Amino acid sequence: GCWCPPCRREFVSLIDMYRIVKGAVGDDVEFVIMQLRESIETSRAWAKENSLDALPLSDSGVKSSRDTELTLRDGSKIPDRQVSRVFPSSYVIDKHGVVVFSHMGSIDDWSEYVPFFHDVVKKSGK
Repeated sequence: GCWCPPCRREFVSLIDMYRIVKGAVGDDVEFVIMQLRESIETSRAWAKENSLDALPLSDSGVKSSRDTELTLRDGSKIPDRQVSRVFPSSYVIDKHGVVVFSHMGSIDDWSEYVPFFHDVVKKSGK
């Protein structure tokens, strides 16, 4: 969320990594960036205002800072802290739904992970 200083700091590096990875492997990687504790409209406006709207922002369904639960497909709800103990949190999930990487907190240089993404794409499902 734009209210989160560590999230804002890592966004530029995340965009750089996104462009590198998408350029190299195209549709073999899907990025899902979700906002928490603010509306998707607020997130998209902040990203556009700061020329950071290259990343695909996905709507988590959260409407405001008081909305601390995520609604699952079956309609049940879970606390956002059950998915993201700290903000930001990052997960890499392979094509079978297996979490192959998780990180709690901001990442200073996402470009260091480009070889990892190539490896996940190459080996996912083998």
